[in-house]
Amino acid sequence: MAANRAGSKRIAALACTAFLAWRRSRSVILYAHATAVLLICGTWFDISLDAGTKDIWMSGGLALLAELSLAAFLIHRAYSLIALLPWSPAHTPVGDTAGSQTDPHPDEEPGHQRLRTPG
Repeated sequence: MAANRAGSKRIAALACTAFLAWRRSRSVILYAHATAVLLICGTWFDISLDAGTKDIWMSGGLALLAELSLAAFLIHRAYSLIALLPWSPAHTPVGDTAGSQTDPHPDEEPGHQRLRTPG
């Protein structure tokens, strides 16, 4: 019974990841990592619960051929998607938006200059 619930959670996570990838959403990065972790943990539980039985060979084969290889693919793909994300320049001051310039407000006293962004 517990194995069925764990399997259905892995299937639901894979379905959510596939749906977000199909929609080309940035959220797929988070879901791909979460799905990979579920696959790795599920593999560990499957193998440890089947240790000492004849089903250990089936669990080990499925772990190597399906679950762990899919988890490795998801992690690799998520990291390659992170590399494609636009990042702000490293020299941008904290609190400033990328590419904006800050000018002191001309009506303020010199000692109490506030910065404002044009726009």
